[in-house]
Formats: sequence, structure tokens, C-alpha cells
Amino acid sequence: MKAKKVINLLLIACFSMTIFTACDTNDTAGEKMEEAGEDVADMFRTEREEMRAELNDLGDDIDERMEELEADLENADAEAEAEINEQLNNLKQKKNELSQQMNKLGNSIAENWQDVKNDVSTWMENVERDIES
Repeated sequence: MKAKKVINLLLIACFSMTIFTACDTNDTAGEKMEEAGEDVADMFRTEREEMRAELNDLGDDIDERMEELEADLENADAEAEAEINEQLNNLKQKKNELSQQMNKLGNSIAENWQDVKNDVSTWMENVERDIES
């Protein structure tokens, strides 16, 4: 939501610059529009890289939890073993989904960035809840 507001503000600023620079040469207005576009692109890249780092951290958390569960398997009775295996299978599935989310993030473009960002954030929150349980 914050990114959407920032993008909207930047677009409004670009439009305002166009109006206020109408008396300037077309080159100056065009340069300002280009700079504003580059700023939006930089913001998009920064957010995407931040989300990629969060996904990598979440992948590390999944791996760590799986190692803990595998260690617990060594001393588990049959009932606990079944539950641990279920948790391990769930985390393996989440790890596969993480790869899909990373691909989705890598393939996203500015037009659908907010949707991708929201989908990935929601998915990450669900996985974090699974890890903690």
C-alpha cells in the first residue's frame, strides 16, 4: 500500500512538472519526466530486492526448522514421528512454493508489482505461522 501511494505521488509530481514546465523547452520537460520515471524504476528495483532478501531469509528459517525436526525424529516415538514427518512434508512443500514465489518475483513487472508484492507477503506470513507452530 505504501508503495502504491509513493508511485501515485510520483505520477502526480510528474504530471505537475509537465504542467509547470509547459513554458520551458520540451527538452527540459522531457528530461524531468525521464528522471521521474527512473526514480519510479529505482524504487521498484529496491522493493523487489528487499522482498527477495526476505524470501531468502524465510528459506533459511524453513531449512533451520527442518533440521530441528529431523533431529527430533531421532528420539521420537511412533506417534511423534508421524506428526514430525507431517510437519517436515509441509515445510518441504513450503520450500518448493518459495522457489515458485522467487520466480514470480523475478518475472514481475512494474505494472503488476503491487499484486505480486501483496501475494508474496501474504504467502510469507502464512509460512512464518507454519514454522512457528
